[in-house]
Amino acid sequence: GDHVEFDVGPEIDALSAKVHLSGTVISTGDLHNHYHDPKVVGVCWTIKLDEKPVTVVIQSYSVSFAERAQYEQANVDLDAYDLIIVKQGYIYPRLKELAKFSVMSLTDGATNQRTEKIQYRTILRPMYPIDEI
Repeated sequence: GDHVEFDVGPEIDALSAKVHLSGTVISTGDLHNHYHDPKVVGVCWTIKLDEKPVTVVIQSYSVSFAERAQYEQANVDLDAYDLIIVKQGYIYPRLKELAKFSVMSLTDGATNQRTEKIQYRTILRPMYPIDEI
């Protein structure tokens, strides 16, 4: 029930600039690594953002949410939401199984999988997709 204000984003470059958010904490929970690792590695806060129909899960440590058990341990009820967006560079199979429909959006950033957009400095030529082979 606490109202919080915080910044998210590592601010490494223009694509990762900090964003200021505010909202109400609706739950807290444990943060676990995936693959059924019992070790608690941090804390999660689920926050309903002010003036937006959006709820975010903020983690104290960077871990990919890849399994339903991680959401349950974080006290996030996946079934309470119509749309779930996960920022990762990969759709984990167990996470994909939970969805009736899933989309992987290739976006710029730290996990850029659009290889033709990566600014290569030193590569062995020829290299696909940079060069026509």
